[in-house]
Amino acid sequence: MGAISVWNFPRLNLVYRLINDSGLIADMAFSPAGHRVYEIRVSVCNVWEPATLVRADEQDMERQIIVGGTTIVTEPTVSHFDGGGQLVTALALDSKGQYYCCGREDGKLGIHDAVSGKRLRKVYGHWTSSTVIVLAWSESGKYMVSCDDGAFVIAKRLQVKEGGIWGVFPVLDRRLEENVSQFLFSAGEQSLLVSTPTADYVWDLKAKEEMKYQQWPERQSRWWIQHPSQKHVLVWINPSEIRCCKWPALELIGDSLPTSSSECLSASAVMSHRRSPSQHSSHSHAEHVRRVFWAAIAGYEQSIVYATLPDHGSWTMSCLSHSNLHIESIDATHFLTHGVEPSQSARRRCVEGVADQVKHLLGLFKTSIVFLDHDCWVCTWDMQDGSGQVLRHFFIPKDWLNASTAHMTVANSYGALFCLRYGDVAIVRNGIRI
Repeated sequence: MGAISVWNFPRLNLVYRLINDSGLIADMAFSPAGHRVYEIRVSVCNVWEPATLVRADEQDMERQIIVGGTTIVTEPTVSHFDGGGQLVTALALDSKGQYYCCGREDGKLGIHDAVSGKRLRKVYGHWTSSTVIVLAWSESGKYMVSCDDGAFVIAKRLQVKEGGIWGVFPVLDRRLEENVSQFLFSAGEQSLLVSTPTADYVWDLKAKEEMKYQQWPERQSRWWIQHPSQKHVLVWINPSEIRCCKWPALELIGDSLPTSSSECLSASAVMSHRRSPSQHSSHSHAEHVRRVFWAAIAGYEQSIVYATLPDHGSWTMSCLSHSNLHIESIDATHFLTHGVEPSQSARRRCVEGVADQVKHLLGLFKTSIVFLDHDCWVCTWDMQDGSGQVLRHFFIPKDWLNASTAHMTVANSYGALFCLRYGDVAIVRNGIRI
């Protein structure tokens, strides 16, 4: 009762089925792009994003094997929905691999045990009509901060008491003019950077007040990261340059450092021209306007690894545009030569030979980049290994991933994978063996 089936024309192959017993369907329709299915049950309108429809490699919809004149099609994806619970919309991990926190579509946040998945307690909540969209947990586990889809930011101080009881204490709450892009805690956790597309705020967590507000004249494509060895230094990365700034005043230290090397730009141009003329004309402008969407510190050599994608105007579309991914690593020991300014001789390395295999970046584990390839295998690529060999570890079912939740699939520093599955969190341990 109430199952949805999606068929592929002209062969009428079943590619997707959603089993939902919450009631009969009164009406349904596809979105204009064909990526979503809208259906009405009683007084409720549900919107579904099957991975079969939204994944970027649309040739999978037509994937067939012809053997001796017989056409063999891939098995359809079957999903089950029980209608219970509120979907996870934001995820944050603690630094020790013991806990994770989920923000949900009803505005609530809860801490879970990272081994059993058991919910330990509700931390706090936004308005019930709001959805948590960005969530961060400090390195020490002492602070947590979140933003909902109404641009309301809440920061709390956490304390684990005897008997495993969690204490939660207010720090700050404030409504901003636009949604948050990124949260970043300072090395000593005295300060919190709140970054939006057009502004940056620095809050003092102890004094519980704003220390700095910086409005930018236009939307930014940058990503902030803490300098791996200089605690007072913030690193600003955008597609064209790197800047070093002081906590908490955001004052520029020295000159900016150019990023993209000519080799990386040439590789991107070659990949762009491999498209058909119609595809190239529709994407050529977006590919020249890029955004930094991920950055991490490779502690083994004090390097910063970051990635950019063409900016298509939305997080979802940018994350799907993996065909022009650019990954670069920069030796952070060459920043602030003698503690003063960035060195123009800083070693920059374009990560070649692996970017075209990446569908979604998951994180860093030991000396390797962890990523999901186009066939949904969790893979690693060792940045210190000169062979360029990519190792496949295990497979994730494609119906676990869609455009709305793929960016929340992450690997922690211990090699455990956290992936949203049917609106909740699935944890894979010991799957990455290096």
